[in-house]
Amino acid sequence: GCDYGPVLYIEHERAPEGWRQYWNTISSGHYMMCHFGMTLEDYRFWATVDKSASTIVIPDTVTRIPNFFFEGCTDLTSVTIGRGVVEIGDNAFGECTGLSNLMIPDSITNIGEGAFAGCTGLTEMLIPNSVISIGGYAFSGCTGLTAVSISSGVSTIGGCAFYGCTGLS
Repeated sequence: GCDYGPVLYIEHERAPEGWRQYWNTISSGHYMMCHFGMTLEDYRFWATVDKSASTIVIPDTVTRIPNFFFEGCTDLTSVTIGRGVVEIGDNAFGECTGLSNLMIPDSITNIGEGAFAGCTGLTEMLIPNSVISIGGYAFSGCTGLTAVSISSGVSTIGGCAFYGCTGLS
Protein backbone atom coordinates (compact mmCIF):
# COMPACT_ATOMS: atom_id res chain seq x y z
CA GLY A 1 0.00 0.00 0.00
CA CYS A 2 0.84 3.67 0.03
CA ASP A 3 1.83 4.79 3.49
CA TYR A 4 3.48 8.03 2.40
CA GLY A 5 0.58 10.27 1.49
CA PRO A 6 -2.40 10.67 -0.83
CA VAL A 7 -3.14 8.09 -3.49
CA LEU A 8 -4.03 8.90 -7.09
CA TYR A 9 -5.82 6.46 -9.40
CA ILE A 10 -4.93 6.73 -13.07
CA GLU A 11 -6.49 4.84 -15.96
CA HIS A 12 -4.29 3.16 -18.53
CA GLU A 13 -1.01 4.82 -17.55
CA ARG A 14 2.16 2.87 -18.30
CA ALA A 15 3.92 1.95 -15.07
CA PRO A 16 7.59 2.94 -15.36
CA GLU A 17 10.12 0.14 -15.16
CA GLY A 18 11.77 -0.08 -11.76
CA TRP A 19 9.09 1.97 -10.00
CA ARG A 20 7.37 -0.85 -8.17
CA GLN A 21 7.45 1.07 -4.91
CA TYR A 22 5.54 3.91 -6.58
CA TRP A 23 3.03 1.96 -8.66
CA ASN A 24 0.69 -0.94 -7.93
CA THR A 25 -1.54 -2.43 -10.59
CA ILE A 26 -5.14 -2.73 -9.50
CA SER A 27 -8.18 -4.11 -11.29
CA SER A 28 -9.25 -3.19 -14.83
CA GLY A 29 -5.95 -1.74 -16.03
CA HIS A 30 -5.91 1.09 -13.50
CA TYR A 31 -2.81 2.02 -11.57
CA MET A 32 -2.62 3.21 -8.01
CA MET A 33 0.04 5.89 -7.73
CA CYS A 34 1.47 6.84 -4.34
CA HIS A 35 2.17 10.52 -3.85
CA PHE A 36 5.77 11.21 -2.77
CA GLY A 37 5.75 14.98 -3.11
CA MET A 38 5.37 14.87 -6.89
CA THR A 39 2.70 16.24 -9.14
CA LEU A 40 0.79 14.27 -11.74
CA GLU A 41 2.89 16.04 -14.40
CA ASP A 42 6.03 14.76 -12.65
CA TYR A 43 4.79 11.16 -12.77
CA ARG A 44 3.76 11.40 -16.41
CA PHE A 45 7.19 12.73 -17.39
CA TRP A 46 9.16 10.16 -15.38
CA ALA A 47 7.09 7.32 -16.89
CA THR A 48 8.46 8.23 -20.33
CA VAL A 49 12.16 8.67 -19.51
CA ASP A 50 14.58 6.39 -21.33
CA LYS A 51 17.14 5.50 -18.67
CA SER A 52 19.57 4.24 -21.33
CA ALA A 53 19.83 7.70 -22.96
CA SER A 54 23.07 9.66 -22.77
CA THR A 55 21.29 13.03 -22.59
CA ILE A 56 18.24 13.89 -20.50
CA VAL A 57 16.29 17.17 -20.58
CA ILE A 58 13.98 17.59 -17.59
CA PRO A 59 11.27 20.13 -18.52
CA ASP A 60 10.25 23.17 -16.47
CA THR A 61 6.93 21.45 -15.64
CA VAL A 62 8.66 18.86 -13.42
CA THR A 63 9.12 19.78 -9.75
CA ARG A 64 11.20 16.92 -8.30
CA ILE A 65 13.79 14.36 -9.36
CA PRO A 66 12.83 11.13 -7.55
CA ASN A 67 15.09 9.25 -5.16
CA PHE A 68 17.34 6.68 -6.91
CA PHE A 69 15.80 7.40 -10.34
CA PHE A 70 19.01 7.52 -12.41
CA GLU A 71 21.20 5.58 -9.97
CA GLY A 72 23.76 3.51 -11.86
CA CYS A 73 22.92 4.96 -15.30
CA THR A 74 26.55 4.95 -16.42
CA ASP A 75 25.73 5.95 -20.02
CA LEU A 76 24.19 9.23 -18.86
CA THR A 77 26.59 12.07 -19.76
CA SER A 78 24.47 15.23 -19.80
CA VAL A 79 21.44 16.41 -17.82
CA THR A 80 19.56 19.66 -18.28
CA ILE A 81 17.37 20.36 -15.26
CA GLY A 82 14.33 22.55 -15.84
CA ARG A 83 13.71 25.64 -13.73
CA GLY A 84 10.59 24.12 -12.18
CA VAL A 85 12.61 21.50 -10.31
CA VAL A 86 13.05 22.38 -6.64
CA GLU A 87 14.44 19.13 -5.24
CA ILE A 88 16.96 16.51 -6.30
CA GLY A 89 16.11 13.30 -4.45
CA ASP A 90 18.39 11.02 -2.46
CA ASN A 91 20.81 9.10 -4.70
CA ALA A 92 18.97 10.48 -7.75
CA PHE A 93 22.17 10.34 -9.86
CA GLY A 94 24.28 8.05 -7.65
CA GLU A 95 27.02 6.17 -9.50
CA CYS A 96 26.29 7.88 -12.83
CA THR A 97 30.00 7.67 -13.62
CA GLY A 98 29.64 9.11 -17.14
CA LEU A 99 27.81 12.24 -16.02
CA SER A 100 30.04 15.18 -16.92
CA ASN A 101 27.68 17.95 -18.01
CA LEU A 102 25.31 19.20 -15.30
CA MET A 103 24.24 22.63 -14.15
CA ILE A 104 22.07 22.98 -11.06
CA PRO A 105 19.48 25.68 -11.80
CA ASP A 106 18.63 28.44 -9.35
CA SER A 107 15.25 26.84 -8.65
CA ILE A 108 16.75 23.97 -6.62
CA THR A 109 16.40 24.31 -2.84
CA ASN A 110 17.41 20.83 -1.69
CA ILE A 111 20.06 18.38 -2.89
CA GLY A 112 19.32 14.99 -1.34
CA GLU A 113 21.63 12.57 0.43
CA GLY A 114 24.01 10.88 -1.96
CA ALA A 115 22.35 12.71 -4.88
CA PHE A 116 25.56 12.67 -6.97
CA ALA A 117 27.64 10.15 -4.99
CA GLY A 118 30.16 8.37 -7.19
CA CYS A 119 29.67 10.64 -10.21
CA THR A 120 33.33 10.50 -11.11
CA GLY A 121 32.84 12.37 -14.41
CA LEU A 122 31.82 15.63 -12.73
CA THR A 123 34.70 18.13 -12.68
CA GLU A 124 33.09 21.39 -11.50
CA MET A 125 30.02 22.16 -9.42
CA LEU A 126 28.35 25.49 -8.82
CA ILE A 127 25.76 25.36 -6.04
CA PRO A 128 23.37 28.30 -6.67
CA ASN A 129 22.06 30.69 -4.04
CA SER A 130 18.63 29.02 -4.07
CA VAL A 131 20.04 25.85 -2.48
CA ILE A 132 19.42 25.76 1.26
CA SER A 133 20.43 22.18 2.05
CA ILE A 134 23.01 19.72 0.72
CA GLY A 135 22.45 16.21 2.04
CA GLY A 136 25.03 13.93 3.58
CA TYR A 137 27.30 12.16 1.08
CA ALA A 138 25.70 14.27 -1.70
CA PHE A 139 28.94 14.43 -3.73
CA SER A 140 30.96 11.73 -1.98
CA GLY A 141 33.29 9.79 -4.21
CA CYS A 142 33.21 12.38 -7.00
CA THR A 143 36.91 11.95 -7.61
CA GLY A 144 36.84 14.09 -10.77
CA LEU A 145 35.66 17.21 -8.92
CA THR A 146 38.39 19.85 -8.93
CA ALA A 147 36.27 22.93 -8.21
CA VAL A 148 33.15 23.50 -6.10
CA SER A 149 31.50 26.84 -5.44
CA ILE A 150 28.93 26.87 -2.63
CA SER A 151 26.78 29.98 -2.39
CA SER A 152 25.97 31.79 0.82
CA GLY A 153 22.35 30.58 0.64
CA VAL A 154 23.36 27.10 1.79
CA SER A 155 22.59 26.77 5.50
CA THR A 156 23.01 23.00 5.92
CA ILE A 157 25.66 20.67 4.57
CA GLY A 158 25.24 17.06 5.66
CA GLY A 159 28.06 14.93 6.94
CA CYS A 160 30.60 13.64 4.45
CA ALA A 161 28.95 15.63 1.63
CA PHE A 162 32.30 15.79 -0.22
CA TYR A 163 33.96 12.71 1.28
CA GLY A 164 36.42 11.04 -1.06
CA CYS A 165 36.53 13.96 -3.51
CA THR A 166 40.27 13.57 -3.94
CA GLY A 167 40.52 16.24 -6.66
CA LEU A 168 39.47 19.00 -4.24
CA SER A 169 42.13 20.77 -2.23
